[in-house]
Amino acid sequence: MPLATRLSPFPSEERQPTSENAHKRKLEEILNGDEDDLEGDGNEIVEKHDPDSEPLPDLPMYHPAVREVEVLCYTIVSELEQFLEHSAYKDSETEYLLKESKELEHPPHETHILRIALVGDAGQGKSSLLNSMLGYANLAIHAADGNSVTYVVVEYAQAAAGQKTLFEASVEFHSRQACRDIVRTQVKNYYIHAEMDKKAADEEEANENRLAAGTCIDLLRSLFMGRSEFHSPELAEEFLDKYRSSEDPQLVSKLMTWTDNILDEFMPDGDSTGVATVSAVTASDISESIKPFIMKMEFPSFENTDIICCPWPFVKKVRVSLYSRILEQGTIIADLPGTTDKNRARVNAAKEYLQQCDMTIVVNNIDRAIDHAALHNAVNDSYRRRRSGNTIVVCTRSDDLNITTKQSFASITAEEKAMADIGQLEAETNKQLQHIGIRLNSPAVKRDMSEKYKLMAKRERIEREKNGLVRQRLAVRIAARNRHVKQGITDQYRQDTRDRSYLPVFCVSNPIYMQHLAGNFLRKNPPDLSLTETEIPALRTYVFSKPSEGRFATLEHYCTSQLPAFFNTIEMSCSVSKVKRKKDLERTFNNTRAILPNTIQRYVDAFTEHEMNEMHRMIADSEMVWINQARRKCDEWAKLHAAGYTAVLKHDGTWGTKTVPDQEWNRSLLLSVQTHLDQRFEHLHGEVAKNLSTDVSEAMCGAVTTLDEALKVDPAAALSGAVVAFKANLKERRNQIDVICTRFNAHIKKEIRKIQVRATTDDPGHYFTEAMKPIYKAALKAPKPRGRRVHDGRTSAFTRGVTAQGGPFMNISEGIKADWDASFKESTEALVRQLDAVFRKIQHDVTQVCSTKEDDSPEATKFRADLLALLPAARATLNEHVCAKLAECKKPRARTE
Repeated sequence: MPLATRLSPFPSEERQPTSENAHKRKLEEILNGDEDDLEGDGNEIVEKHDPDSEPLPDLPMYHPAVREVEVLCYTIVSELEQFLEHSAYKDSETEYLLKESKELEHPPHETHILRIALVGDAGQGKSSLLNSMLGYANLAIHAADGNSVTYVVVEYAQAAAGQKTLFEASVEFHSRQACRDIVRTQVKNYYIHAEMDKKAADEEEANENRLAAGTCIDLLRSLFMGRSEFHSPELAEEFLDKYRSSEDPQLVSKLMTWTDNILDEFMPDGDSTGVATVSAVTASDISESIKPFIMKMEFPSFENTDIICCPWPFVKKVRVSLYSRILEQGTIIADLPGTTDKNRARVNAAKEYLQQCDMTIVVNNIDRAIDHAALHNAVNDSYRRRRSGNTIVVCTRSDDLNITTKQSFASITAEEKAMADIGQLEAETNKQLQHIGIRLNSPAVKRDMSEKYKLMAKRERIEREKNGLVRQRLAVRIAARNRHVKQGITDQYRQDTRDRSYLPVFCVSNPIYMQHLAGNFLRKNPPDLSLTETEIPALRTYVFSKPSEGRFATLEHYCTSQLPAFFNTIEMSCSVSKVKRKKDLERTFNNTRAILPNTIQRYVDAFTEHEMNEMHRMIADSEMVWINQARRKCDEWAKLHAAGYTAVLKHDGTWGTKTVPDQEWNRSLLLSVQTHLDQRFEHLHGEVAKNLSTDVSEAMCGAVTTLDEALKVDPAAALSGAVVAFKANLKERRNQIDVICTRFNAHIKKEIRKIQVRATTDDPGHYFTEAMKPIYKAALKAPKPRGRRVHDGRTSAFTRGVTAQGGPFMNISEGIKADWDASFKESTEALVRQLDAVFRKIQHDVTQVCSTKEDDSPEATKFRADLLALLPAARATLNEHVCAKLAECKKPRARTE
């Protein structure tokens, strides 16, 4: 075993050298190895690493026994289904049972798609990280110049079962009218700049217009690069300058015709689909194929068309479908444009997509990650969207470390010990190399060729081991920096959010992971870091663990509640009822089911009315506090120079240049709102939401209990096999109601969190953001006060708009109520449908138990007897084998394998 692999950057009892004798033993292993080992050691070629060989998380859903559970359940249900399907006897009850069996044939899994977004500034390594996570070397496009590559959202999802090629991309376009509007808006920006050049303009405003005009030229050249008018920036400007304005009919007609030509090429069915599809057999090919749809490039090309353009400005989203183990459980990973991009449209698209995401991976270069403002802003924004447990931080380029520089932070004892061990072994190997050099130069050895070759081989091995020690020293230094960076990021996160939960931070090396993925290196010359030390496998394992949450619980509920309920239903169908109080029982249940929607609505209305009144009262009481704090901020912003202030107004409060420090007025105004509303929303998100679902569950289960109680007073019921099965089923129906109400609770908690984010953050479309837009516009149009500057009029108008009672802060209350009502209406309707489905099954059971009609024909009697005879074996398999396997899944794999 090479010496470098026996030392670890994380010394443990098994691998840590603990004494001088240990060092001597290690050196003796090098010096006294067999000749065969000396000649052949390390010359093997290492094969490519298979990402699928990395171990899955030690979680129940990934236990090998899960597959056995699924097969056993399928076998049980399919046997019953086959009997029902091929039976000669048919009636409405057999049809009902057959329908139930088909619904239960395959164990259901949680079908929720886990959407993960990668965010980070350009050049931070998002694309390289995507390649590592998905296990492909050249899938996601990355640029070495640090410029933004992705102009649109690119999703990576698991290929559908029927996908014909290994890689397929669906390109979703904006509507035709939206594409036309994009072109017209950009042209309008160009002419604003052209007009400004003809008259004196403030430097700040001129720079802003110059930037907008440049964006217009870039965008039009991407779209119309096949036209001679747009072969260069100069020709593009010359073409536009020929026309009087952005509304010139000839210009508009020409540009709209060209726009339609592009859309016609990619959407041959008109606007009916809005999606183009491209296929490829390699990762490199699909990457190359989607380039024109997500970025500008010099020589775009497409199959089945000669059009020359880069249509990315018209593209809403691209989804790449492929086969990757990390995507199998319904995970979608998306690469987003940078949220600090100069193009605000791209920034807004990224922010809007983030609102749909369940998790965020914040990507940043490890260099200065601890105090990098953009990283911490992204982490804090992610926390506000989804709270704790839904953010991952990945620091890239962990291998980029100059080992000759002095470490700027203190090492822990284990790191100091590891470095000391390596230093001592290096000194000893240098001494031995010096000794071998002296012997090789001696006359005796020069004459003895056998001894000479033996010493040369030994020197080669020691030099190889010395190189391994250099790699090991680098690994220890990298591990130490990783530890320091992780701790620094975690400390800052806890300081910013006051959240004590675990924040997963991974320091990864994508280039070295790719070296392992490619393989084909000599074992004696491995990459600088091991697979484990790249931390990519650990990151992949963590991502694997997320979609499994809830999936095993769904499988367990299927095995322990839904299947037993189905068996009880069969037993009821095949047994004779002796219930005497049939009419009372049917009337009791029918009345309960009839008022089910009203019962649920009553609880929801009471909850909504009370909580909304409390929320509105709190906002009304806090409005003056927010207004007073806002007035002080408005006074500070008024001190900006006039052009800078105007630029901020034009960009709805978000702007920054070299002369104007970054301004985020909406976010700043919302800080005081967050302080007050967060506490209220946390209260709603916690006990209050739980109490609502508990109240509904108890009311529904109470209706089931009423049936149970009615049967207890019927002496004939105790003698009926059908009633025994019915009562057993009532227990399972209660369990199913509890599960539905638990899911309802989780859903409304998500909805409450979404409303909280819209109420307290400044992303596009959020309540305060929308309320502020007319205030910015009105301030820009404010007239010049007599004897004062235009700037004074704008600052006064803006301050008045922000600090008006019943103004933008109260709009938050209106937004909350509107979204709350809509969300709870939809959630309540879904809850009623799901609970009614359970009650429909109970209704069927009641009908069976209370039935006075029974087919006594020989065929019917035989059918019931044969079907009933299948139940003991089905129940035995479920209770003995399936339940045992479920219990096995819950045990840590280390104990069962």
